[in-house]
Amino acid sequence: MYGLEINGLTVDFGNFKLDNITTNIRKGCITGLIGRNGAGKSTLIKTLMRQQDAAAGNILYNGQKFSEHEVEILNSIACVFDTPHFNMFAKPKKMVKLYKALYKSFDMELYDRLMKKFNLPSDLRISKFSFGMQRKYCLILALCQRPQILILDEPTSGIDPFDRSEVVGLIQEFMMNEDHTVLFSTH
Repeated sequence: MYGLEINGLTVDFGNFKLDNITTNIRKGCITGLIGRNGAGKSTLIKTLMRQQDAAAGNILYNGQKFSEHEVEILNSIACVFDTPHFNMFAKPKKMVKLYKALYKSFDMELYDRLMKKFNLPSDLRISKFSFGMQRKYCLILALCQRPQILILDEPTSGIDPFDRSEVVGLIQEFMMNEDHTVLFSTH
């Protein structure tokens, strides 16, 4: 079974085009998108996350069409983009309340454990976090959603070498469940 099925996907910006992308990403596997800057990795991720419209093609999430299972799919997929996609002036203690309200399976126990593990403060504005701290916080929010599909755009970019091994360990822990799928981009 596939976590993601991409069939004939085309994204066209005029001066840049992803043309007729077709691939299947298996459940239980970590799959990497590897390419140079500007190759289209982030564009593909934004399209998978419905933040960029496709000119053609379709995407199946765990065998389901987005148009027919929107709520279910949105609750089963999490993404860490190359830049945070939330209010940077919020504090983590406010963000976690929002995420708990949005995601029915949000794991507060895991959230508390990971915040302590990475020594991230709950009462400091996220905009005051270093870039690496912001990246770790985004990963924490994504993992605590308890998704089946985890998409990561440059997941270790800006994270110091010590914490990088911790991040890789979290991804490996996530993959202990063979129904999970990870797609990540990197250089």
